[in-house]
Amino acid sequence: MKKILSFALVLAMLFTMSVPAMAAANTNTVKTAALSLTVSYDDEAVLGDSVAVNVTVIKTANGAVDYRVKAGDFDSGHQTYKNNDAAKTFTFYVDCTKTGTAELVVVLEEWQNKNKMNKAVEIVVSVSVECPGHEFINDTGVVIKERTCDEDGAVEAVCSRLGCDAVGTRYLPAHNSWDAGVVTEPTCTEVGFTTYTCQFIWGCGSTKIDNYVPALGHNFNQWNKRTTQERTCTVEGIYELPCVNNGCDEVYEERIPGFHFMNDRNYEWSVWKLADKAATCTEDGFYGYVCIKCDEAAEDAESIPALGHNWDEGVYTNPTREADGYTTYNCTVDGCGAVDVVTDEGSQWVVTGVTADIINQSGNSFQIKLTETYSGGADEVYTTGTIAGNDINNNDSADFVIGSHTVTVARKGNQYTVTSIN
Repeated sequence: MKKILSFALVLAMLFTMSVPAMAAANTNTVKTAALSLTVSYDDEAVLGDSVAVNVTVIKTANGAVDYRVKAGDFDSGHQTYKNNDAAKTFTFYVDCTKTGTAELVVVLEEWQNKNKMNKAVEIVVSVSVECPGHEFINDTGVVIKERTCDEDGAVEAVCSRLGCDAVGTRYLPAHNSWDAGVVTEPTCTEVGFTTYTCQFIWGCGSTKIDNYVPALGHNFNQWNKRTTQERTCTVEGIYELPCVNNGCDEVYEERIPGFHFMNDRNYEWSVWKLADKAATCTEDGFYGYVCIKCDEAAEDAESIPALGHNWDEGVYTNPTREADGYTTYNCTVDGCGAVDVVTDEGSQWVVTGVTADIINQSGNSFQIKLTETYSGGADEVYTTGTIAGNDINNNDSADFVIGSHTVTVARKGNQYTVTSIN
């Protein structure tokens, strides 16, 4: 089983001291042009051990050489190896705190005047450690992350295992102490949800929203439709459909084209029906579709021109004293029955003369006879009733209206004479 080792790296960089005495189970050497890198270490450890990794750098060429050693987080920085310098040794102490295999890469870089790296070589160090792992129980008082209702928290803690003082993280579980929640019902346009409040014993007060319910959507019910504009053959109908969901006052406006604008004439409820209408004397006929509501023919119906009347020779009616004469014509087309009357303008009889006479005089009583002579027929005679002549002063006159005329009668003694007719 492959084991993973987590370790802390402590560097003691010694330039003049000798290598500590240890039984090195492994020794590896690599070289550059001017330097030799030797790494020695023990490849096994137990919990609490510190395994020393000795890194020795030896110059193998004349002259000063710049170099740099890197291992994990350690960086020696640029060093200068002069002719008379002794071997340079670095010792890394690896604290073994977890079961597994740790691999540490030790790198030696050879530089030219600290400006250009000539070559880099490396040695991989592997150390196997057996341990049960940390138990971070003893809090240090440092809070890494406050726990909330939904998220775990974390505090800094020291390992409680014997002989281990490693510092790590102890995780605290989230509160997860929500009440039954308050439900907000969905509406036509808004989702519903439940709002939960944390009831953690130490007092949290946080809230969260969950259990979403989709919005209901409007319910525009046809049974509650209201008409705002009646639909006709040529005018669209306008209707309002209110949403019947509780608390919603949204209204949908529905517009339906006039009956004539229903283009599909084969539709079962179409107002257009195929018809053939014969032309009459005065009205065009057609062949095509006609509206069953208003009898109007469709625009694309084939028109048949009106026939026009066929008049007979006519019957003349003679003029009278009251009116002109006229000719009556009748249309001879079957089923028409049209009649046209043409007036003989100026043919009405006119008065050519008017006379008035005193008749049937008896003492001071008399009558007046007025005769009108007409241009085209018999005279018209008007006779008054008996007139009492004593109503006219002697040597005076009086007017009498007869028909459309005024007759003046003068008295002289017992003589009565018509003096004027107007």
